[in-house]
Amino acid sequence: MKTKLVYVLTSTPEQNYIEQALLSVFTARYHNPDASIVLITDDRTNELLKGKRAEILDYISEKIVVPLPEEMSPMLRSRQLKTSVRNLIEGDFLFIDCDTLITRPLNEIDNFPFEMGAVLESHLPIGLFINSLYEKVEKNARLLGWSIQNEKNYFSSGVIYVKDTLNNRLFYKKWNHFWNEGIKKGVMIDQPSFAKTNIESGYPVQLLDDRWNCVMYTHPLFDRKAYILHFCSFRNMSYIFAEKFLEKVRQQGIKNNSFVQYSILHPHYSYLPFENAIYRYKPKDYIRMAKEIRQTAKLLKENLDFDDYIPSSGIYRYAGKCFKNKCYFWGSLLITCYKLYRVKFDKKFKYVENTCAAE
Repeated sequence: MKTKLVYVLTSTPEQNYIEQALLSVFTARYHNPDASIVLITDDRTNELLKGKRAEILDYISEKIVVPLPEEMSPMLRSRQLKTSVRNLIEGDFLFIDCDTLITRPLNEIDNFPFEMGAVLESHLPIGLFINSLYEKVEKNARLLGWSIQNEKNYFSSGVIYVKDTLNNRLFYKKWNHFWNEGIKKGVMIDQPSFAKTNIESGYPVQLLDDRWNCVMYTHPLFDRKAYILHFCSFRNMSYIFAEKFLEKVRQQGIKNNSFVQYSILHPHYSYLPFENAIYRYKPKDYIRMAKEIRQTAKLLKENLDFDDYIPSSGIYRYAGKCFKNKCYFWGSLLITCYKLYRVKFDKKFKYVENTCAAE
């Protein structure tokens, strides 16, 4: 694979972003053993990459350390680096956020014909955004001086394919400029300025297939076919990116930890299946679901707990008691039967294809 895989990492000693990045980089290397993986970090974060936290260096091909002003916060450092990536490295690359897991080889990217590509925010055109999402984007757009009413698409900046061209280098210079202008107006995130740059540059950003940035809080029906699962730590439904799991990674690393390795290499077992997917299940799928829940519960009993896997109220409370008493079959059967009831017999259940879509 000729296209580089690029990560940007900034963190404080207390934060778990190094562990998040480690999980993603490990899966990237596992599924793409010959890939060139580049880690771009700032000088302060680089000082933290020692001891167990240095394990990430075992899976990368190149580390680029960029000195940044002492007073700049980790969040601003991250955005400063992210909006500058194209002008920090040579060659075509796929930028990947750290709260992701790679699920398979990514060599198809070498055949992409366009110069730049990304997936739509929440896998939806703007016209289908739920009100809360629309209003959030509209507010930031207005502050940055562009109108959401005039646009069809709003791209996620969590995964971006970028060829090494002059146009893209100019694009990134503009992006960094617009992002810095946005800071003065209270827009700290980089996605609104990415959109403005796309508009001002004549719309060079092309649509990537949704599977390249599968945003999990939308409850995507294609999650098991995705190349990159994006758990988005601010709306996470998997025990993998929860604090307890990340703390385990911080203390023990991945290399000699079979539980952590199994979890991140079988990420679909780390969260309960989405009800919109269960709605389409056939009998064999319910059997598979029960087996997966039973297997995951057994692993969690032996290595962690169930707090970040199932809720603690309602029917799940009784399933949790079964798991704690090692009655994995009955606990998994209880959850499976409840999910079947929810999607097939509960009149309050309403099928939605995407949780961020307007009704």
